[in-house]
Amino acid sequence: LVVAMSTTSAAAAMPPATPRAAYVHLPFCRRRCFYCDFPISVVGSKPGAADAAAERYCALLHREIAASPSRQPGAPPLASLYFGGGTPSLTPPPLLAGLVDGLRDAYGLADGCEVTLEMDPGTFDVARLRAFLEAGVTRVSLGVQSFDDKLLTSAGRSHDAAEARAAVELLMQAQSS
Repeated sequence: LVVAMSTTSAAAAMPPATPRAAYVHLPFCRRRCFYCDFPISVVGSKPGAADAAAERYCALLHREIAASPSRQPGAPPLASLYFGGGTPSLTPPPLLAGLVDGLRDAYGLADGCEVTLEMDPGTFDVARLRAFLEAGVTRVSLGVQSFDDKLLTSAGRSHDAAEARAAVELLMQAQSS
């Protein structure tokens, strides 16, 4: 987490700004979509393919959090966490929970803090979704570019329209429960 600071004397006399939001990049993808220009790590589509890489990466993120200036006394806690990628839903839920806890410890989380997780169809089932919700996720950004199989194929997406519909249904069920 980086906070930009000015070097002017007036700015130097002020306490450093405390972040109100955090973006955490989780770069794992089953494959690179044809339109994607984000920094990612392709892990393949086997179940659990991202687990070992995610463990190493999350350990580095914990070091980054620990090395960053923590919340100053009286400063407000984080109002928003956003886990983007890549396909963050490939990260094992316990590792995501650990990141939420680490950020909570370092910066605090405001009551009602929005915790967003980008998820792709085909990367979660009901049990994994529940585990993400239990980890603190309050909002999902679902990566559905189309419900047309031909368009999904031409974009290089790793899911099809049926998986997209199933993912929407799972999210709707979770919202109503």
